[in-house]
Amino acid sequence: MKKTILYTLITTFCISAILGIVIIILDMWNDVTTKILLTTVTIFGFSIPTLCCSNLYEKKSNHWFAILGMIICILSGIYVLSLIWELINPDFGEALKGILTAIVISTSLGHLSLMMLVSNSDSTVNGVKNATIIVSVLLDCMIILSLWVEDNMFSWQFYAIVGILVALGTIVTPILNKVRKSEEVKLVSQINTEEQKEKISLNTAEDDLKMLSYFKDKGYILDEEFEIISSRITKKDS
Repeated sequence: MKKTILYTLITTFCISAILGIVIIILDMWNDVTTKILLTTVTIFGFSIPTLCCSNLYEKKSNHWFAILGMIICILSGIYVLSLIWELINPDFGEALKGILTAIVISTSLGHLSLMMLVSNSDSTVNGVKNATIIVSVLLDCMIILSLWVEDNMFSWQFYAIVGILVALGTIVTPILNKVRKSEEVKLVSQINTEEQKEKISLNTAEDDLKMLSYFKDKGYILDEEFEIISSRITKKDS
């Protein structure tokens, strides 16, 4: 699925670039060429959040959200394409609101999918991630309400503050996740190193005792010497 979306992105981007160059050079601006360009741009634009949702799906986490996100992104793209090709003809104001709503919802689903990809057992990372998701959903709801409700109940300062918090959480969460994971890796490495040292020390003591027993059996050392040396090895090992 991920490869299919990637190939779609590459293909549509290349087609859009070629068509744009041809139209500019040959001065072929008309209704059909404009719709073709808008179609390729629309497919490219809505494929990005769909790709984010599919990435979450492939990680085998939050399957229901990933599937729902992909369906909504695809339906949003189809809705915008139907407006471009005039398959449905609402008022210009209603069409513009519908397009902006589709863009906001699809972008939000892609953003939330990327946030959900952050996986860490650390409470700080999870707290920042969950707070960012909540604030992001709040911002999206505010934007959609401002599009469809005439009386805007929020000031631009409130939008700005919430937007800054979303941007901050989006940047901080993956960085904090990486830092915490690196600390966990170092801690596990130290624990493994200590365990290896203990095993090496234990193996060395056992080898010394075996060698000492061999010398005793061969008569190279006396029983009293064996007892003294073995007790020293045992004390050192403990």
